[in-house]
Amino acid sequence: MEPEVQDIGHRIIDVNHFVTELIKFSEHKSLFNCGLATLKFESEHHIGLQSEFTYICSLCGYRNKIKSSLADVNKDAVAGVMAAGCGLVQLNQFLSGVGLPNMSDFTYNKMHNDICDDWEETAWDEMKKAGDREKEAAIKEGRLNKDGIPLIDVIVDGCWCKRSYRTNYAALSGCAAIIGRRFGQVLYMCVKNKYCCICARAEKKKETPKEHDCYKNFNGASTAMESTIITEGFKQSIDMHGLIYSRFIADGDSSTYAKIINARPYPGITVTKIYCRNHLLRNYSNKLLQLASNTQYITADRKNLTQKKILRSRKYICDAIKLHKETKNEDGLYKDINASVFHAFDIHENCNRQLCQHMGLDDTNPFFGSLLWQKIKTVVAQLADKAHSLIEDVDSNVVERFNGVIAKMVGGKRINYAQRRSYQARCAGALISFNTGKLLSTVQRKVYGTSPRLSIKKHENAINEKRLKAKLNIRKKNRTLVPRRLNLDYGEVVDKPDLDKDTLEKAKKTFVQNLSKTNEERKEVEKRTILQSESGEWLELRRNMLTASNFGKVIKRKQTNSCQNLVKNLLYKPSIDHVQSISHGKKYEKVALEQLSSMHNIIINNCGLYIDEKYPFLGATPDGLTTSDLLVEIKCPIAPFKNGINDAIQNKKMHFYKKNNGGGCNFPEGWTGGWFQSGIPGLIYINSTTMQGKGECAETDANDKFLVYDRNEDCYRCLVIHEKHKYVLQYKETYCGQRDSLSTMCESITGDAALYSMFRKEPRPLPEPCPFHPAPFTFTYSRGSGDCANPPSRAESCTDDSRLLLRYMACPDVPGTESNVEELICLATWKEGSTRYLVGLISQVQRRNSISTDEDMYRCFVYKGTHADKSVSYSIAQSGDATCNGLTSPTEGSRTMKLTNIDDEHNRCHFPSWVVEHHKWFSLDHTHQYHFTTKNATLKIMNVDGSFEEKRLVCHSILEHKDKKLVKLVAHLTRGCESGHVCAVVWRRAGGVLELQLGGSLHDAPHHACADQIYAPHVTLISTSQFPSRCPMPGRYTVVDSLADRRRRRQQITIDEMTGEEVAERPVECVMGHYDSASIGCGAAQDTIEFQSACTSTAYTCYGSWREGSRGMVVAGPAAAQGPAGSGARPHALCFIYTTYVRNDSYGMPVQYLSVSAVSRSCDRAVLPGLAGDKAYNLTINGTCEQSSKYNSVGSRACPALALLALATLAAARVR
Repeated sequence: MEPEVQDIGHRIIDVNHFVTELIKFSEHKSLFNCGLATLKFESEHHIGLQSEFTYICSLCGYRNKIKSSLADVNKDAVAGVMAAGCGLVQLNQFLSGVGLPNMSDFTYNKMHNDICDDWEETAWDEMKKAGDREKEAAIKEGRLNKDGIPLIDVIVDGCWCKRSYRTNYAALSGCAAIIGRRFGQVLYMCVKNKYCCICARAEKKKETPKEHDCYKNFNGASTAMESTIITEGFKQSIDMHGLIYSRFIADGDSSTYAKIINARPYPGITVTKIYCRNHLLRNYSNKLLQLASNTQYITADRKNLTQKKILRSRKYICDAIKLHKETKNEDGLYKDINASVFHAFDIHENCNRQLCQHMGLDDTNPFFGSLLWQKIKTVVAQLADKAHSLIEDVDSNVVERFNGVIAKMVGGKRINYAQRRSYQARCAGALISFNTGKLLSTVQRKVYGTSPRLSIKKHENAINEKRLKAKLNIRKKNRTLVPRRLNLDYGEVVDKPDLDKDTLEKAKKTFVQNLSKTNEERKEVEKRTILQSESGEWLELRRNMLTASNFGKVIKRKQTNSCQNLVKNLLYKPSIDHVQSISHGKKYEKVALEQLSSMHNIIINNCGLYIDEKYPFLGATPDGLTTSDLLVEIKCPIAPFKNGINDAIQNKKMHFYKKNNGGGCNFPEGWTGGWFQSGIPGLIYINSTTMQGKGECAETDANDKFLVYDRNEDCYRCLVIHEKHKYVLQYKETYCGQRDSLSTMCESITGDAALYSMFRKEPRPLPEPCPFHPAPFTFTYSRGSGDCANPPSRAESCTDDSRLLLRYMACPDVPGTESNVEELICLATWKEGSTRYLVGLISQVQRRNSISTDEDMYRCFVYKGTHADKSVSYSIAQSGDATCNGLTSPTEGSRTMKLTNIDDEHNRCHFPSWVVEHHKWFSLDHTHQYHFTTKNATLKIMNVDGSFEEKRLVCHSILEHKDKKLVKLVAHLTRGCESGHVCAVVWRRAGGVLELQLGGSLHDAPHHACADQIYAPHVTLISTSQFPSRCPMPGRYTVVDSLADRRRRRQQITIDEMTGEEVAERPVECVMGHYDSASIGCGAAQDTIEFQSACTSTAYTCYGSWREGSRGMVVAGPAAAQGPAGSGARPHALCFIYTTYVRNDSYGMPVQYLSVSAVSRSCDRAVLPGLAGDKAYNLTINGTCEQSSKYNSVGSRACPALALLALATLAAARVR
């Protein structure tokens, strides 16, 4: 049997299936003696590795097709290549090498997506099984909290899709896992992706991405992925497994612990972190190795710190851990860790005799007084602080092994699998492989419920046996030292929680002891550091103490401010010698010292670092000492050196030096304009140099102090002005008197001096959103005679968020209360410490015609918000006049209020799903937008661009709901600052067409809203997604009259007034809106209305229709503007209102008429069809759509009586 097609390569076939099918084919019945010898290969059709062969019998011509395999070979191949950590390119290279057909991108992606779904689903089940196993063991051991929830220890770590080499942490995807300590199986695993190739390509082309499954789920630094995932895993542990992760083991490379502490996943339980022993010891050794190669230290000292001594110290620590592990003697381990470095350098007086029997003492080496030895002891002390973790003697090797499985699944991180979902699925596959050791067979049983093939079983069993053998032959890995850069999310320098109190006290004591020096040692330090900044020892010692230049920053720091940046600046301040001003100061410092010595005839000696005898953490380095024990400090600013001292002062380059006369002084540019101040008639105008009523700026300290000269009184005063907000200034002032220095005059302002407030009037300030939300609120208020609580007052929001309506109620039992309505316009908010302030305008709503002055309207408020569950409340104190004087707390003021939001969300109804099917609806002419919120309870009516909100409706209660076609409800409406309940009715006319009818009157009581019938006009709404529908009244029509014709006849010259020549010479004109005929629903889809004339035609697509009595309504849009559904194009449509009637013609025969009017704004019921509207037509029927105009015309001339009779019959039928 010789095949006709040669050299087609190799194929993968199921031998049993293929041979069986071939034998069946050879046994086909015919008159000839057919068999295998008569079969010939005709063709092949293959998709990837799946083939279908066509064979033909050469005698009888019988054809049959045989598949290469019944199983899906393509899916098996893709699963296998993914499990091997490869992709499509590697698969096709292998297939080409063995002569098999290549797989297309489409086929691979299809199989790949199916496998990703299978792997992710199976991984979830395996995590659940692992959690159940840990839970069962914890219950048996009795590790439960007071609520009976099991407590377990876990091990956590993360990995990324590409290698960082400790320098470049910019991976597109990252994975982190939580593994149970007891059984070593993954309990939680998640992948964060910060990249989607489809979205990225669309963004690059500045296009909208096509619809796709986007796997991007993270924005932020790649280094933060690990801590984010693990924190999420802790939060989900109870819901997912019913477990509490009370302790976790991890390295110190990530800020995970700090985020878990802040998140507090378990109320009442603080999660404890145990540091991995291997990471702590490795980092300890690396730090010592870095010191040994740091050229900042003397070469002779660095030669003492050998690798042998580092390893000796580490071995001593390991032995100490084993010794104290059983007894949990944390203090003993702490001492032994600090003694380990002395042991390494043969100083054994502090050694534990159970660990070391040597008695030698070698402390004569000058190395032990060096700066490097001081730094070594600091490194050891940092490790000793982790004694509480080292005593546990645990590591995170199990999670590192899981990371290794992921690395294998992603091809050793050599290929970027993070563009879509491949990295995520491969991590899921690694989880299955890690938890079960059998990836492919586990997925087979889970997804298909069948036993895997023998080949898969053999392979996985062989791999597992190899793993068991490998455990018996563990080899050490060589580790190389790689320097690291600072990273706040990963590495050594990360956000970590503070040390516990006991450990902190030990660390402080050890730190101070290491700083203590004898008098001789302090003198030697001063001599060795006489070069100051050019001395490495001087730089290092300053990091361990507070010097005079930094002491002020420390003692002036507020207790409420974090010390993080201050400590960071002291310890890791970068070199700024390259800065021009710094280099200038250092260059001329010696020159200034010589000039000072010559001017005052004194001897100035150089000096180094002086260390305090009593407090060794305090020090100072003056620029010089005189023989009379005077300190000398030199400053050489560069600005006056370049441009002269006068120019430097004028340009505010020398803040410590002010010129008394002739110097520049300006108020900030943002203060320019007119300001209102209580008690001052008119406005106070400020420009760059003058404040009206106060004087001209004469001198300033460039902060908040201004010396002002009053020309009218010929005197000076100090103004201390604070800008609280761009619309609010507050100041204190001195009496106007004789000039003195700015500091002297301003010092006379006492803390209880009068505080004046100014509020901007010109340019007119723009209101800002009020800080009280979410409205509405009920509130109580007091004017000093008791709380007015019953009946409660009410605060309601306006459509503008910067306005709030306050409805005060009178309380019969509280004197001085009255019913009143005030409108608050919020202008400015600011915060001082923990106190929040608000300045606003108060207007009397019920006395709009009364004249209100600025004194009556400006008010200052102090407020404080309290959030508890779903309840929000505000305590507010209001000033009694247009100042902020006397307002110190939200409970003391001229009027105090307590606002509590009305949490009626559980009573709030929701608009039906068919109403909010599209969240955005538009009026027919697209002038207004109707937006339903995502919670389906609020409707916002605004102009089309959303810049002005006209109305806001909140669903209150549904009164009637009929068959998803009508809903009648009561809604709370806000219009400006007016609000109340209205009746609303919504009709569903078509899928993309609604009609809305709103009551015109506002009612306080909801049950009054729909008590009367609604006479308000209907508003027709359409969505952006329109679907054509059949048009009513299909047929062909003749236009006998139109609104355009009537207008044209009123404007043109009648034919009777023209001569015959004029009529003959007059050109034929096309008149806009003039049509001769029309067809309705005559297209293939029966969804088009078309008007035709000899010159032009206009077509509309029907979107929906309905009837009301004798009238019909059709919503249709221009066919040329028809867009795809959901295209988002702005919809414009018309409402065609029509009616039909029958009237006899001049022959006495009945004729059916169709009167139509088109309205552009809404389906206005007041429009008379055929007479009014934007367009109006009167039509007579000319036949059905199947009949042509020509046929109907001939028929009418041949037998007019018969034609009219047929039309009358058709009209009568439609009327019925």
